[in-house]
Amino acid sequence: MHELYQNTREELINIWKLGLAAVLSAAIGLERELQHKSAGLRTNTLVGIGSALFMLISKSGFFDVLDQSIVLDPSRMAAQIVSGIGFVGGGIIFKQQNEIRGLTTAAAIWLSAAIGAACGAGLPILACITNVFYFVAVLICPFLWRSLGGRFHARDEMGISTVIRYRNREGGLQGLLQEIQEAGFEVRSVVRLERVDTRFRFSTVGDLSADVETAEDHIFDAYLTVHGMNSLTELFHVLSHLEYVISITVTTSQANLSGEV
Repeated sequence: MHELYQNTREELINIWKLGLAAVLSAAIGLERELQHKSAGLRTNTLVGIGSALFMLISKSGFFDVLDQSIVLDPSRMAAQIVSGIGFVGGGIIFKQQNEIRGLTTAAAIWLSAAIGAACGAGLPILACITNVFYFVAVLICPFLWRSLGGRFHARDEMGISTVIRYRNREGGLQGLLQEIQEAGFEVRSVVRLERVDTRFRFSTVGDLSADVETAEDHIFDAYLTVHGMNSLTELFHVLSHLEYVISITVTTSQANLSGEV
């Protein structure tokens, strides 16, 4: 009877560990789900539960075969969880144009596995504190960064929409793009329109690495999207000093500058 009580008590403790792993990892998954990420509530919950179960198996699943000649190392299972979860996280990270996406979601899955393993290993307080630190990192830290706004805003990378009217001289658009890049900005997209008899016609769309043979007095409008760490006024200043530039309109979500040169 006493042995039955002990077994039941151990099973209830193990169920509690699994339940705690499910709750903590589900909290992480819910935050990812609300951010519309690919790996959300279900993925993180399953990773946490699975990691906890593996740890419980490693700790308690072989008591019936143990004897003096058999030595077990439960830490091996934790090492395998760390390496195995890397395949799941690696499948979430992908590159889109010049941006890397999915890093935070992959790290969240990795952390869910660690929290689940901690629950399975019998470290509930450590698992709960780690969960709190996760929400501090993904919710409170970005809020604090945004609240500092004015001090660090100049160092944030900005997406800038630019419309430049220029004469086809001194290298044309190629020279214009080179000046923008030398000023510390990266050109993401370009569309060029040629002005003919006050009407527009498309001359080139997309990649403008090749020059179009036109008369030097032809006027073009270039629509550019650029990204950079420098300020809006710096870009306007660089472009306004080019002799063949007629007018400039530079726009971000925070400001708008326009003028004729």
